[in-house]
Amino acid sequence: METIDKRKRNLVILVILFSLLIFLFEIIPGLFENVSLLAEYIKRTAGAGDAAEVTYRLKNAQSENHALKSALGGIVTEYEENSAFSPLLILLNDLAERSGLDIMHLRPGPAERQKDLWLQPVEIEMEGSFEEFYNFNRFLENSGKVITVKKCEIKKDKGKKLKITAQLDIYLNLSGRKG
Repeated sequence: METIDKRKRNLVILVILFSLLIFLFEIIPGLFENVSLLAEYIKRTAGAGDAAEVTYRLKNAQSENHALKSALGGIVTEYEENSAFSPLLILLNDLAERSGLDIMHLRPGPAERQKDLWLQPVEIEMEGSFEEFYNFNRFLENSGKVITVKKCEIKKDKGKKLKITAQLDIYLNLSGRKG
């Protein structure tokens, strides 16, 4: 009986030692590698550099933005002038994507204050089928924003494609915006 207990004990010790060996040579090096990669990532992202480098990067980004603005003709806007347009761009792009329409041009007009709300006019040019345009309108209706279609022009293109130009008025509640 005593020899069976010794065998079990020796077997348990062997399994524990084997597990420790695997842990030492397989798991710990992987952990060190992950920790070193994480430390390197933190250094890269957190280390923006000194003030001169940040200023240099900012000036480069501004010049690139200016070049993009002139190349795209109004699609890229100054954030200070149209701070509320970015969420609208995301909303309209998402609705068009969900409905299957292709946005060709998107031009924001100047925002105007109307009582307690701001009115953001937007002209949007799209291509797609009638069904896709219908779905886009349904998504607009259910978007939770107050959006009115001021003018809509539909022209038939080659095949089943339609060229759609719509002028939208989007009402926004921008508390704290000067006007």
